[in-house]
Amino acid sequence: MARQFDVDTWYNPAKDQFIFSEKLSLSGKPISLTVEVSDACNLECPYCLSESEIKKAAELPDSLVARLEELAPFKLILGGGEPFILPNIINLLKTMRAANCSIYVATNGVHIPDEALAYVDCLDIHIDGTNEETYFRSMGKNRFAQVTNNIEKVVASGVQVRLNCVVNNNNYGNIPAFPAFCREKGISDLQLIRLLPIGRAKETNLFVDEANIKRLQEGLKEHSDLSIHFMYADLNRTKENWFKAYPVFDNQGNLLILPEHKPSPKKIFDDTIKDIFNKYKQFLRTSPRSIRKE
Repeated sequence: MARQFDVDTWYNPAKDQFIFSEKLSLSGKPISLTVEVSDACNLECPYCLSESEIKKAAELPDSLVARLEELAPFKLILGGGEPFILPNIINLLKTMRAANCSIYVATNGVHIPDEALAYVDCLDIHIDGTNEETYFRSMGKNRFAQVTNNIEKVVASGVQVRLNCVVNNNNYGNIPAFPAFCREKGISDLQLIRLLPIGRAKETNLFVDEANIKRLQEGLKEHSDLSIHFMYADLNRTKENWFKAYPVFDNQGNLLILPEHKPSPKKIFDDTIKDIFNKYKQFLRTSPRSIRKE
């Protein structure tokens, strides 16, 4: 059986509670933390959620690295922008591995340092097509060969890989080819993400309609040998807390309010981490927003 991916490690939206084991509750340390280490990227996708752009990445502040080391979550999730263009990314990975963290990195796969593979447990690699033409049409730059070579390198290293694909009108016709592509690359985990009207996507006409999303879902059911997860497939069930269920910190330690990716007044250095989470939940309850089809 394909290994299932844990997409919501420590927050249960149905019960509106953060999940700590008894020992973690006493220590105040989280099971999982997500940090967007940079808003810089080496790609500039037309629908980017966080509106990242091509520019030089700044180093992560030493104070934030020290705070993450102090918190020492079981699972540290690094996103961006593109984490692997961060100048001190290897130092961060070494530090957090020494703190006994499992490290997950969300990357576009264009540049994956060999040294990083000694410290990470899993890479979520973003690829929007199984061929050069579709990849270029969806992501705006032709880095398909680099990304597929890096996928093969990571798989050969033994590091777990999950492929992430944003489903949009530029790659919709290519989505049925992804299961075969996964098998060819030796990957059992695939996450499809329906494009939502957030970030740069709001200015596009790339959204796939309801009928075509349902056709995709039906077609994917036959691939039971793979673990395929389709995020936001049913917008009627995409409640505001689903998309904003967990705190994400930026590269200065600010607690971000999703989906807008705007800093809140809270920082990772404030209070205990559990206090931050509880205050974040209260903020969500008193500042309702919703994601609607446009």
